[in-house]
Order: sequence, then structure tokens, then C-alpha cells
Amino acid sequence: MPANTKVGELDLELGGKSYVLRPSFEVMQAVENLTGKACSEIIMDINRGTPRATEIVQVLWSGASRNNKKVPAFGKFGQLLSREMGIPNAGALAGIFLTNGMLSDDQLEAHAAKVEAEEEAEAQSAEESDPEVLSEAAEDPNPSE
Repeated sequence: MPANTKVGELDLELGGKSYVLRPSFEVMQAVENLTGKACSEIIMDINRGTPRATEIVQVLWSGASRNNKKVPAFGKFGQLLSREMGIPNAGALAGIFLTNGMLSDDQLEAHAAKVEAEEEAEAQSAEESDPEVLSEAAEDPNPSE
């Protein structure tokens, strides 16, 4: 089942399996207990480019293990993240995940609507600049006649 971005969920493909990361109070609490840091501190570290690799893994592992069955053990999960995503990309995902966990439902819904509108505009722009679409328009400049 794909992630529901309206509630802040994110998809994570790892080790040939899909995980839905859903932020919740319980996940945020687990992250803070595991790391000894406030989630906002971890977000700031990520934004500065100075997060600890273990904190990134703890964030994503907490999100995956709270909402999915059969999540690899922490060490294996970290190895998969490192090999398949790289720690910088995993850090970016962890930052988004934690930020989503700090937003209200209304804020998440507004953000999801904004992203959806941007994706639609981008798709329409790509379609308009598609060479096939342009050549068809050039062949028939008055398609409605």
C-alpha cells in the first residue's frame, strides 16, 4: 500500500521491500528516547549537514518498525540504508519524516495539496515541451478546424 502523503507518510524501498513510514507521537518519542535528542535538534543537524549516521538510521528504523511487519534488525537496516541510499540521502528523508511528524494534520494536508499542484504543473510543462506534441502541433496548426 503506497504512502498517504496527506498524513505525512513516506515510502521507503529497502532490501527489495517497501516500507511506509508514518510519523506519530509514538515514533517521535521513540526517536527522542533512542537518540537522547529532541527531534527538532536532529532536524537542525540534518539541515546543517552534521547529523550522526546512527541518528539517521534510528529515525528511519523507528518509523519503519512502528508501522510495518518484518523490518530488519537495526544494524542490518543501517547497512541497507548506507548501501542502497547513502547516508546523505537517508538523512534528507529522515529530515522530511521528522518535520512531517511535527506538523498538524491541516499543515500536512495543505503541503500535500501544494506538492500535488506542483507535480501537475511540472507534468503539464513536460508534456507541452515534448517533441512529439510539438511536432503534432506544427503539422496541424489549426486542430479544431
